[in-house]
Amino acid sequence: RMAQQLTARGEAASKNSIRDYMRKELHWKSWRRKKQPLLTESHKKRRIKFAQEHKHWTVEDWSDVLFTDESPFKLFYVPNSRNDTVWGSQENNVPRTDQMKFSPSVMVWGGMTAHGLTPLHFIPQGARMNSEYYIDNILSKIVKPAFDRISNAGNITERKLFSEKKNGIFQQDGARCHTSATTIRWLNENIPAYIQPADWPPNSPDLSPIENIWSILTTSVYRDPEPKNVVQLRRRLRQAWKTISEQTLLNLIKSLPDRLNDVIKRKGDTVR
Repeated sequence: RMAQQLTARGEAASKNSIRDYMRKELHWKSWRRKKQPLLTESHKKRRIKFAQEHKHWTVEDWSDVLFTDESPFKLFYVPNSRNDTVWGSQENNVPRTDQMKFSPSVMVWGGMTAHGLTPLHFIPQGARMNSEYYIDNILSKIVKPAFDRISNAGNITERKLFSEKKNGIFQQDGARCHTSATTIRWLNENIPAYIQPADWPPNSPDLSPIENIWSILTTSVYRDPEPKNVVQLRRRLRQAWKTISEQTLLNLIKSLPDRLNDVIKRKGDTVR
């Protein structure tokens, strides 16, 4: 576009000369643009407010927050062509990546504290993730028992999720089924403490450590050989979920005070 604009003004220019100038004279490099949630000024103000209200929370305080979320996993994972490379002597020896325009996928729900994980819940294909499903299959069967401290086994996905010293706090994002009047009424009647929808800032996956758990699962689930069908994908997800260590969970929780401080420093903008 720059070359076209300069040529239209009657100046000699080409893409190569402009590219050489940026590299040799300005010492610029090409960078990949990273994706991040779109944050309005209103979103940033709410993020700052949340960070300021919770900046004095200790790691021990955050350790008893049950962070929850849903995430989709496609059967045919599409790697980034810029960093998914294979070294070899001939291009013909490089294995192809199978891709499907509309890949089958699996939607899962899970939760984490510094002490352990909830069971990984698979949302059936075609099921509507509305308030009724959310309450009947997730809140009633998984979240409420966790707060009732029923589980006390050795596996990380079956341990008590909260310490003996404090009651837990439930967290969820702003999805419609999470914040409907029906869901809020159920939470008020069944969960002793939760972060109110008006308090949790929108478009803020960077403030929820369970987003990092999904990334960890992705790395494990799509290792060679990749799953060939939905049954294998579900099995991989279960296995990867069970292998997440308590130290990993604790490390993610320990990062929260720094994340909140960065939100304040960046005036509400997304943090790494």
